[in-house]
Amino acid sequence: GGDEELLRDLLRVYLGESKSLLVSVQRAIQQNDRDEILRAVHTYKGASLSVGAMHAHQLARNMEDALLAGDVQDPQQIYERLQRASKDVVADAEAYLASEQ
Repeated sequence: GGDEELLRDLLRVYLGESKSLLVSVQRAIQQNDRDEILRAVHTYKGASLSVGAMHAHQLARNMEDALLAGDVQDPQQIYERLQRASKDVVADAEAYLASEQ
């Protein structure tokens, strides 16, 4: 029904958005742009929540809190942790989308 199609639409958007957000995080790290890192992590957090990816959401929330507190020694770790979390969510989303409606 409608809820199923809405979920599928949200997952499709998430698949595209999460990849572009990871690119944004990596670019911001390379440019040493803390504000842009924070923006991308914040957006990733919201996107993850919208599809029920609670582990990814919580990870992004923890990272956002650390960034706001100035408690991040190695920004590359942010990217690597988000990338790992994103791979798991993307794999689950792709499997779900590949299943019959």
